[in-house]
Amino acid sequence: MFKLALWDEHISAAMYSAMAAKTEETITAQKLKYLAADEKRHFEELMEMHRVLCCKEPIVVTDIGSPSAAESGFMARKGTVKMETFLEFTMEKESSAQTFYLNMSEKIKDRKGATTLLFFAAMEADHYNLLKTENDNLRRRKGI
Repeated sequence: MFKLALWDEHISAAMYSAMAAKTEETITAQKLKYLAADEKRHFEELMEMHRVLCCKEPIVVTDIGSPSAAESGFMARKGTVKMETFLEFTMEKESSAQTFYLNMSEKIKDRKGATTLLFFAAMEADHYNLLKTENDNLRRRKGI
């Protein structure tokens, strides 16, 4: 459970950072950097939660697992991905993450941990909304 959440936060931060560096749109880049920083904070908080609830030894990032096929494909061709495609993909990821954290919060017995996971779920919903607004604005500008 923790490994999946950690991997998702880790890969999301990398993807947002990569696309922020790629775009020439200053405001879009700032939003993506904000999302990357948020995902990094989530990763660190999940690592701490894992340490407190499960074990004293941290999970090593390389032991977490492999990215999904879609994530691998994105990371391999990040220089050629259209921003609107990226935004749609990450909107789906954020929506899935929200559902995951809501489900995870119901399964965890630690009250503080459950509250943190509910907070993460709310943050993922905020991320989704930010990405949707950015995608709508981009499409409007391009006349799509």
